[in-house]
Amino acid sequence: MAQEQHGENDDGLKDRIITLSDGIFAFAMTLLVLALEVPVLASQASPDDLLGALLGLWPRLESYIISFLVIGAYWSGQHRIFRYIRRADGGMAWLNILYLMCISFMPFPTAVLGAFSRNQVAVAFYAATMATAGLLTWSLWNCATNGHRLVDPDLAPRLIAYNSLTILLSAAVFLVSIGISFWSPALAMYSWLLTAAVHPMLDRIYGLGAGH
Repeated sequence: MAQEQHGENDDGLKDRIITLSDGIFAFAMTLLVLALEVPVLASQASPDDLLGALLGLWPRLESYIISFLVIGAYWSGQHRIFRYIRRADGGMAWLNILYLMCISFMPFPTAVLGAFSRNQVAVAFYAATMATAGLLTWSLWNCATNGHRLVDPDLAPRLIAYNSLTILLSAAVFLVSIGISFWSPALAMYSWLLTAAVHPMLDRIYGLGAGH
């Protein structure tokens, strides 16, 4: 009876973790738009003046688009790994709190990147935040799968390795981009697009697809 009650508590904790996570992700994605401000112009400003001011917002808009998609990818990644996690415990809950702290922090480096586009420090700061989020995602997955502690006992080691490498390689792209930023901040930003190649590459290696 005690074991059944413990299992029920674990299931409830997992549900609360997912609910809290969805709320934090939604809040962080909404905050991103606050970096975009309406241009301050005289009411008699010409169309050309307004157009020029709007075009001047492109660096901020660019960082908004990138960050919205990145946070969306982290949300999708978290839900993917929680499909295999059957229960949660206190360690998992606190790791997730650290992860959500990083997610809720993302609007700040996004605003810095938008205000100081192509600045090496801004690019490295942003990349470091994204890499940290990736490493925390891996920590959640490792916490659950190490010894099949919080997942099904028969979960395939191949699938565990696939998800681990997917997470770590994405984080590695951001870590490497920090070094690239000292040479070319613009190239470092473009290197983030390599994260889109991680899944197709590992799909070919492991023979697994997005549904896994």
